[in-house]
Amino acid sequence: MVKSPFKELNMDKIRKIDKRESVKVVTSNELITSEDLSTLSLNARKLFYIAVSQCKKEDSAFYEYETTPKELAEMWGVDRSNVYREARKITDELMRILIHKEHGK
Repeated sequence: MVKSPFKELNMDKIRKIDKRESVKVVTSNELITSEDLSTLSLNARKLFYIAVSQCKKEDSAFYEYETTPKELAEMWGVDRSNVYREARKITDELMRILIHKEHGK
């Protein structure tokens, strides 16, 4: 059984997505160059990296984040009338990949 460093799921506190032009993210080269990520569309990778960038070193729980269709359309560079179709396509894409990291590497 794998133990999570997070003790709880903090769904009571919904956070807004940090949309600054430049957000510092520290991650391994293995994640960035993962073969699984290279199969994703550009917009799926954008959403993945946005999600990763929301994690803070001091977080001790998982948080729920919210955004608007307008904000997603701007992030993805798609017309607002297509944002739900794009979101459905991207979530399907992200649910089909598995990124794993071997223990100790």
